[in-house]
Amino acid sequence: MRKKAIILAIISIVYIIGFPLLKNKVLDARYTIVLEVTGEANALSKGTEIWIDSIYRDGAVVDITKLALDAGWENRVRLFNPGTEAGKWFIVIRSKKNTRIDFVTHPYSGIVRITDYEGNVSEFDLYSEEEDTKSFILNY
Repeated sequence: MRKKAIILAIISIVYIIGFPLLKNKVLDARYTIVLEVTGEANALSKGTEIWIDSIYRDGAVVDITKLALDAGWENRVRLFNPGTEAGKWFIVIRSKKNTRIDFVTHPYSGIVRITDYEGNVSEFDLYSEEEDTKSFILNY
């Protein structure tokens, strides 16, 4: 009986330690989108800011106030990065069908680079004379 308890305890410890690693490195890797603030801007732009108005997963809005933000990002009702320092933000978004990220475009916007689940890279110049939105849509 004592042997079974020890074996069960060892299996439990391995599971408790191993599952988060498995989840982060294997399961969530499929759902990771990388937003890279380039620190670059269109010649007409007055800045390098990156603003995210909203994120949608399978047609439903994601509560952006609950996303873990990397250094440089701030929650100002919309997500904001001044774009003064280049850097990457890894977002894990579990989605069955599609993901949409709505960026704000305006005269102070910079350039953002997005790497999707499959490693495809897209670059968006978010500069616009008037405030508007530009959407990144990932369907699979």
